[in-house]
Amino acid sequence: MNSKINYLRDIMRKKFATLLLRQARSEMSGQSPGHFGRALSEQRSIPRPLGRESTSLPAKGRAERVPPIPRGLPRGPLLATLLGFFIVCVFAKPVQAGVVLTGGEFDIGTDPSVNQLYNQMLFRDTVFEIDDLGRAKGSANVVFADLDLNGALRSGTLTLNLEGNYDAKKNSLSGKFTVKHTDSMADEAAPPVVSSYGNNDYTFNGTISGGWLSKDSVFEIFFDGTAHQVGNYWNSNGKKDEWDTSEKWHNKVVFREDFCDSLTAQIEKEPRWRFIQTAQAKDSGARFVAFSGEVLVTPKNKLYDERPAEDDMVLEEGDEIATGGDSCAMISYADGSTFIMRARSKVVLGYAPERQSQLRLVAGNIFVNLKHIYETGHLEVTMNQAIAGTKGTTFIASEDGTNSTLKVIEGLMYFRSLATDQEINVGSGEMVLANSSGMTEKNAFDTEAESSSWKKIQDNLTIINTGSVVDGESPTELSSKDAKSVPSEAEEPKSKAIFFIIILLFLAVLGFLGIKFAKRK
Repeated sequence: MNSKINYLRDIMRKKFATLLLRQARSEMSGQSPGHFGRALSEQRSIPRPLGRESTSLPAKGRAERVPPIPRGLPRGPLLATLLGFFIVCVFAKPVQAGVVLTGGEFDIGTDPSVNQLYNQMLFRDTVFEIDDLGRAKGSANVVFADLDLNGALRSGTLTLNLEGNYDAKKNSLSGKFTVKHTDSMADEAAPPVVSSYGNNDYTFNGTISGGWLSKDSVFEIFFDGTAHQVGNYWNSNGKKDEWDTSEKWHNKVVFREDFCDSLTAQIEKEPRWRFIQTAQAKDSGARFVAFSGEVLVTPKNKLYDERPAEDDMVLEEGDEIATGGDSCAMISYADGSTFIMRARSKVVLGYAPERQSQLRLVAGNIFVNLKHIYETGHLEVTMNQAIAGTKGTTFIASEDGTNSTLKVIEGLMYFRSLATDQEINVGSGEMVLANSSGMTEKNAFDTEAESSSWKKIQDNLTIINTGSVVDGESPTELSSKDAKSVPSEAEEPKSKAIFFIIILLFLAVLGFLGIKFAKRK
């Protein structure tokens, strides 16, 4: 927005400079401003007054009187300029910076390769952030274990790192990227006999470019580089194949703005954190803190169809909450535990006795912040393939129907497989995946990169959790101390303030010129 305003400001300066120059020339020649050239061209053909026709030239030193020409600025061009200024500033999409992009998608075709499926999984999990200074940074960490298209068991890790700079004036991104795939494959004829197995290491390096598309909140990134593959394979006859190949690699990926990031402004303008301490018989104790987009609640008894989320809605045990595309929701229990649902996620609320919270993640991703939970508080998340329990921890849980993934940002959690009943402890910076076969080994991941997209919302969680429960009571409004941290509804964003200041200056200059020209009549 700032770059567009600066551009329009330059246009306005040039426009007024031209008008003032024409006015100065008019004053020097005694002609009307805005009609300087036309008056000179018409001076030789001015008709004489009736009854005083003469073929003689005017006396030397006496200028022939020219009929007055209408004074003032031309109305047509000024109105068009003013109208265009409003249209551009109000309706044009600003070239953005300071945003978070997620959910990368690209066309993999009808017959995708294993690498394409890996990349699709990786880009979908990528978090790409452009800060206010135009610095761009993105990353993704994925652990997988599943059957490939040929029925072989594949497991491994995928990582992606992007960095570069975004020029808001040119709407241009430039930078570099690195993608790494490490996977192992085993095709079991009759377990535990292995008929064939192999290992692959893929490294993709190159440059990135792109920018905002005309559609709202859509950012396109082009990946150009080289794909290097090193691998080996043993078949059932004991024959070993090895390869070391390189080839050109190109991909176009479309990212969308993370609408959860815009939830911050919604929370600041409309505080909604109100908790009811005395729960009803089937009250889960959870309430919506804020929500954006399509958020639907389906009751356990299903006596009526799903209904949209509402402020102060009582969420009962067994209620299913689902977020659509470009949607998110923030939900908090009375014990202080808070979680955020990203787009296309689904959870089922469990009964929450005092100082204990329960929920089931059916699909999607949730971010849980328990930093301000009571000392005796506890939260347990049940997924399709595992159960995770924690106290005083920040973590991310993901569920795609086949794999249940846990990433611990801070603290310590237990993670129990529902298939094998194996239980392990997962600490800060560690991630683990569980499926129908059990769970994988723990792997390290970049906690800073994972939590960057949640930072702004996490800051608001601090305000919410510290101001929501005071001495066991449920306040209906913020305390005076907390209220200072939340801007009033009348406070306008900086970009809007700059916009109106420019409009006022523009109108003031027009008024000044109009008064000055009126005095010359």
